[in-house]
Amino acid sequence: QVISPEGLATNAPAVIFVLSTFLGVFAGAWVTVRLVLRRPLVTAFGKNWRAVIRNGVLAAEIMGLLGGLGVLYAFVSSDPLPNVPFVEWLGLFVLAVPLILIQVTTEELMFRGVLQQQLAARFRSPWIWMVAPSLVFGALHYQPDVLGSNAWIACTSTAMVGLRRRISIAARNPSSVWVGGMRTSTMHRSG
Repeated sequence: QVISPEGLATNAPAVIFVLSTFLGVFAGAWVTVRLVLRRPLVTAFGKNWRAVIRNGVLAAEIMGLLGGLGVLYAFVSSDPLPNVPFVEWLGLFVLAVPLILIQVTTEELMFRGVLQQQLAARFRSPWIWMVAPSLVFGALHYQPDVLGSNAWIACTSTAMVGLRRRISIAARNPSSVWVGGMRTSTMHRSG
């Protein structure tokens, strides 16, 4: 059984399956950007590819450091037991890493590249295009059946992570807030 009756991915094949579903979501976003919005997909990620790549590498480095610290803490604080033989784990790792990259890229494409840019092009107030996508993203992470009474913490912290970046940029230079690499002052607004 790949997915439990509760809808949870409870084993490695289930996790690989769930991650692979983001391929379809990515394809749908790509079709939306190309056919509905009539622009190249690259515009959803920003005009400055060097900055996009630099920020992606920096994020990977930070997450690698935090993940490494988490693993180190696990080894220091307990006696870890192997759950999966190393060769099997390595095979799953090779499958999971590109799928995780697709998953996070798809989320960024949908919430920052499409939703946030479209809201910024239509509404003058940054509260709409900064806050709304973060709240929707946080709400999609609300899972009380999985997280119990802590579900609101996961939901709120996920929304706050999305807000933090845009608010910090706006606080440093309000006239130069960038949305997906596009200066909001140069975007067409209808209201």
